[in-house]
Amino acid sequence: MRILLVSAGVPSPIGQIHLYNLLKVIGSNHDITLICFLDENSPFAAPPPEIVLTGGCTMVPFVRKNSLRKALRAITTWKPVALETYRSEDMARAITHTCSEHRFDVAIIEQLALGQYAPLVRHLPHVLFPVDAVSRLKAQRYQSTKNPLERLLRFLDYRATKAYERAVYRQFDGVMFVSRDDIRYTVDAGISDTATVYELPNGVDLTYFHPNAHNGQDERSIAFIGNMRNDINEHAVRWFYDHAWPTLHREVPDLRWYIVGNDPSARLRRYLERDPNIILTGYLEDFRPTIWNATLVISPLQMGAGIKNRVLQAMAMGKAIVASPLSVDGISAEHRKHLLVATNAGEFVRYTRLLIEDGRERLRLSREARRFVEDHHSLEGAASKLLHIVERVRRNVST
Repeated sequence: MRILLVSAGVPSPIGQIHLYNLLKVIGSNHDITLICFLDENSPFAAPPPEIVLTGGCTMVPFVRKNSLRKALRAITTWKPVALETYRSEDMARAITHTCSEHRFDVAIIEQLALGQYAPLVRHLPHVLFPVDAVSRLKAQRYQSTKNPLERLLRFLDYRATKAYERAVYRQFDGVMFVSRDDIRYTVDAGISDTATVYELPNGVDLTYFHPNAHNGQDERSIAFIGNMRNDINEHAVRWFYDHAWPTLHREVPDLRWYIVGNDPSARLRRYLERDPNIILTGYLEDFRPTIWNATLVISPLQMGAGIKNRVLQAMAMGKAIVASPLSVDGISAEHRKHLLVATNAGEFVRYTRLLIEDGRERLRLSREARRFVEDHHSLEGAASKLLHIVERVRRNVST
């Protein structure tokens, strides 16, 4: 199959992970052409060699724009701020040129904000992959904001995003989400109907993310994994630090907390630097040893949509996990069987202490977590599902 893929960033282990994983499986058997934005701050100046792109790759420089100007344009056009972020004449030209030079069976556009390029691929069966229900996340953000002016601006962005979703989804032959909960939200909110919405669960490379016999034996420690450039992850870290860490550290004084993820902000570094037991690792080329050495993994997300790749990766590595309900949103893992779900700070403290002290329970959960990912989130299964969705969309378009 000849596939045109348009992405908001270079698929890699730290960005566009869902595409990176899928391309590792389908790239060698299908003719894939990639057009993506390239952020000059990314550690990856090109797709990693394990991704096969027989159709080639065109990278468009990502140009950062003035935040105030983006916000003003969003308000005056009643469009989400992210649309202005990814509005690019260079990207439009790259898509138009590639479509004029090559024949494709289908086009897949990744991320909601890139849906603005739909008219350029309307001659093809075309699928939007927003990954998550973005307006659902925007609603959580404005509802959790206390500053009145900031809350109003976020509310307006939420309303604009929801309206844009409703309009842009109708321009595509199919829309894919990684979470069934996001599909339910999208349908119940009247944004789209069930006929063109598909579930594409995240897959995990079970060979790369594997358990290690040395699992958490060096010191008593917890680990959080996430791209720290994402404000959802920073919010989660600050929440845990404010509400759970003081009690946990008082009860387990030698406990260390590793925050594993690229680009932690200077603001977050200043916020945490007073505590020597907290380690911000920054970008790690291979974060697995840090996770293997941790006693357990925490995921205290208080906002979010879609399936969290990092939770699945930790489960695949055989880690016992304490997670908030939103961290396992869209994951069918069961509380107390595959992991522990903490609904408040007190439960985070209690469950974390339990797993620090009870090695037998920690081992049981680690085995169940690995088994769950093997059964429900293999990379091969996700790739097969993607191809099935694409074929179904093509059939629907041709009839």
